Amino acid sequence: MRSFVTRRSSMLEEDRPEPVPVIELLAQLLESVELLASPAEAQLHWLDCHGFPMQELILDLELCWPLFSERLLDAGLIDHRRGVSLDRLVARAIALVNPAHAPLFTEEQLNSAQEWADLRKQAALVAIDLRASLA
Repeated sequence: MRSFVTRRSSMLEEDRPEPVPVIELLAQLLESVELLASPAEAQLHWLDCHGFPMQELILDLELCWPLFSERLLDAGLIDHRRGVSLDRLVARAIALVNPAHAPLFTEEQLNSAQEWADLRKQAALVAIDLRASLA
């Protein structure tokens, strides 16, 4: 049977892609947080432009932070306090993505639900703090 899995050990050093610079990871993370902090109109526009379902507002951050956290923390671009703030934001956001909260994922609710307003406020505070990391 033919294997479709590439063995990393057989790759030559020069064949490996360069890792994304940590400053770019921080910029991508900030972009995800800023999207959550954006007004509903801007979020709806982003979703429409990309053809994504509303859950993607949250899933984008849910993927970025866990994937980038180790490198950002090791590089000192995110300190422990900022990491905890991001963990809390991700936890609050992920809590919305479950069947019990499905009614929140409508255009009307995105504009008016307190859960979305609270998430935006928390994301805005985290975004301000992350911007300081880029300075």
